[in-house]
Amino acid sequence: MISRNRGRSRLPLFLVGVLMVLLVALMVLFRTPLASAGWRLLAPVVTFRQQLQSSQVSELQAELASTSAALADRTALYQENQTLKAELGRAAQTHLLLAGVLQHPPQTPYDTLTLDVGARNGVVQGALVYAGGTYVIGTITEVYDTTSRATLLSAPGQTYQAFLNDSSAISMQGQGAGSMAGEVPAGSAVRVGDPITAPGVAGGFLGSVSHIDAQAGASFETIYTQLPADLFSIKYVELSI
Repeated sequence: MISRNRGRSRLPLFLVGVLMVLLVALMVLFRTPLASAGWRLLAPVVTFRQQLQSSQVSELQAELASTSAALADRTALYQENQTLKAELGRAAQTHLLLAGVLQHPPQTPYDTLTLDVGARNGVVQGALVYAGGTYVIGTITEVYDTTSRATLLSAPGQTYQAFLNDSSAISMQGQGAGSMAGEVPAGSAVRVGDPITAPGVAGGFLGSVSHIDAQAGASFETIYTQLPADLFSIKYVELSI
């Protein structure tokens, strides 16, 4: 004798199978119209994304061109400056020694670097430390046999004299994390981007003004600058010997 419950349980399964077959058939028949409709819905989003990417690429290309032009101009001025000094008998006789950076922040305390050259290589305490050959970023403060330690200008407690726009004397203080600050009289003709250089015939580029803090009624304005090198990833520096 066949159970009535068993017959009833087969009926829903049969209906599910029929529905699945119909669904597959509809998808096959209307695949192209559905795809077309989906593309029409997504097309504005895709177009907007492409336009945004194109705009970003154009902005980056323009920024790169501007930076390249500024670098070329700075290099030409530096070479002209060196030639003029040589003609006047004041050429800076600075010999540079390439040094590899063994440790940098946060492996070292504050804004300091551990270098792979020392007394055996002619390194002496007080030697200037450069990045890129012309960017002064610190001085040698400790010398060992085969290694040395450089303290960066941005280290807390560091104070040094510099020139703003190659003319106005200014005292700069290290703020840590590659940052430096100094004060100028309120109302001074200073703008973001103005160069800050080291004094002396050898000179050297220290950075450019990145921010100006001018408080209403204050007698002085505070200017800020960053080292022209990333102290957290720098691999090589040059030392004056």
